[in-house]
Amino acid sequence: MKKYLAVAVILLFISVSVIPSISGNINESRNVEIVDNVEHSPLQVTFTRPENGIYCFDKKILPFPVPLILCRNVTVEAEVEPMSEVVRIVIFINYRHHETIESPSPDYKFVYSWGGPPFSKVSFGIEAYGHNGTYANDEIIIRRIFR
Repeated sequence: MKKYLAVAVILLFISVSVIPSISGNINESRNVEIVDNVEHSPLQVTFTRPENGIYCFDKKILPFPVPLILCRNVTVEAEVEPMSEVVRIVIFINYRHHETIESPSPDYKFVYSWGGPPFSKVSFGIEAYGHNGTYANDEIIIRRIFR
C-alpha cells in the first residue's frame, strides 16, 4: 500500500509542477551551414542520452515528455558529426562555459554523468565549430526530483 501511495505522490508532483513548466521542444537542434566554393558537410550536434522519459538508476523506466530523473545520476551523451569537419567544440552547463576542446579527436563523444540536487533543473549545451565558419549546436534540459 505504501508503494502505491509513493507512486501516486510522485505522479501528482510531476503533473502539478513539472508538466506545466514544459514549453516547446527542448531537444530542438539548430544547424547552420555556410556555403563557399569548397564543399563541406554540414555539422550536426545531437544529444543522444537521456531521451525523453523518467529515469531511475540511469535507466529509463517510463516514457515522459522531458528527461526527468527520479534518483541517482544520469549519463548525458552528445554526438557531433562529421568529426572530420570539426575544429572546436564548446560545452556549456547551465549556460556557463564548462569546457572548450580544440582539434577534437575523430572518435570524440561527449559523455557526462550528472547528479544534481533534489528538485533541480540543469541545461547542457554543446556547440561545434567547423572549417570555414560552419556551426551547429544543441541543448537539453534535465529535471531532477530526488537525490
